[in-house]
Amino acid sequence: MRRDDIAELSAQLDAADASAETLPHRRKYLRLNIEFLRRPLDLHLDWIDEVERELSPGRRRTSPRG
Repeated sequence: MRRDDIAELSAQLDAADASAETLPHRRKYLRLNIEFLRRPLDLHLDWIDEVERELSPGRRRTSPRG
């Protein structure tokens, strides 16, 4: 999954969050689910950052054992 894919999914969650306002009787539950769905996206972005740091040119490779 690429950053632009994550941005697209995040935008869809933003739209879902906005539409939750129109359903006051379900708003709390919808928002809980939306926040749950954001967590893997944030985790994936963190992983992409880590991979880019580790694989960037000029970075000295470290062994997994330290």
